Amino acid sequence: MFLNRVLNKLSITLIFLLILVILFDPSNNMTGLKTPLFVVVFFIFCLLAFMRKSYQLRITKRFFFLATILSLISLYGFLVGLLYSGEYDFGYAFYYALVFAPFVLLYFLLVLDLNFEKVFINALKFFTVLLFLFSIAVMRYFDELSIVINTLNFQYQVAMIGFRDYGGITFSMIYWKTSIMIVFLSAYLMDKKSIFSILFFLVTLYLLFISGTRANMFIAFLFFMWWILLNLRSVLTKSSYKAAVLFLLFMFFLVLIASLDSIVGTFLSPNETSNAIKLGHLQSYLSLFSDNLSTFLFGAGYGSGMYSYGTGSNLFSLELTYFEILRFYGVFVALIFISILIYPIFILYRNKSTYLYGWLSYLLIAGSNPLILSSTGVFALIFIYYLVFKKEIYAN
Repeated sequence: MFLNRVLNKLSITLIFLLILVILFDPSNNMTGLKTPLFVVVFFIFCLLAFMRKSYQLRITKRFFFLATILSLISLYGFLVGLLYSGEYDFGYAFYYALVFAPFVLLYFLLVLDLNFEKVFINALKFFTVLLFLFSIAVMRYFDELSIVINTLNFQYQVAMIGFRDYGGITFSMIYWKTSIMIVFLSAYLMDKKSIFSILFFLVTLYLLFISGTRANMFIAFLFFMWWILLNLRSVLTKSSYKAAVLFLLFMFFLVLIASLDSIVGTFLSPNETSNAIKLGHLQSYLSLFSDNLSTFLFGAGYGSGMYSYGTGSNLFSLELTYFEILRFYGVFVALIFISILIYPIFILYRNKSTYLYGWLSYLLIAGSNPLILSSTGVFALIFIYYLVFKKEIYAN
């Protein structure tokens, strides 16, 4: 049917554009297209599903079980926030209450079988190429691009571009706030053998490294190590591979021990501004949970404020994601939510998927960045559960 084919192509194009908007404009200050595109995509998906009369019971059960849990968690966080007796901001509460709304798209992506993996990876490739070209331009013409850089940094708040000093070494820092999503492209490329794929893989590591954040730089190094081990595994015998792994681990720890003072002084110094703020946040969490058992057990909810020693002010959203989840939901609900994040690890490991490295990296980086309870985090979750559910469904 002609209309069916048109809607199918249109839906793929629109979901591709929605991913690009989320990647390039995480703050939604640059285009303001997040919500309108989501609404249009949702409408097209509904129309396409109705025309195809698409309904698969196995998908429905899996999706609705997970979607129901996420909805109840969101409702719980919102209601607990309304009951919070301290400083409260309804704007933050409303934002977090709706943050999982795009998760509904997962149902249509599965039912309509639109090959979301290909769409997602292609969007990441497009994002990576443009970010790579932009990074070269910035390094070559930093002064000439100062107006653009300041606009991206301060007006649109989608990037942090400038210079960063580690141990007396100053280098260009080009950190796009959604650059963490590149780890999924790195994971996709790491077992590809063509020269183009290898070069593309190295470009993704380069972009992670020049982001200037400790977590991203560490993950870039880890990915390189994983990549070496993966390639050695394909060319060495089992006994030789084990010997190579042990040798690399030995050399890694030898270098680590030899440079421990430098690493601690450079990357983990409590006097470094970013570290000092995060340590202040951590101290505040520990103080909050020790002084308020009810908050530790049942949470303070969305929109609740907390005084942070890191900034010396009341904040409604902090960087330490997993402590923030505990503050919002309390230990019981937080454990349920964390289990949703951890479950795909076991499935990806069982399926021997290289996306395991991507999801582990994402969760690690998200620990010190607000990248779970956000549109970026929700689309990462949609992508991972698309892989999990699709593999389970078509394996049966």
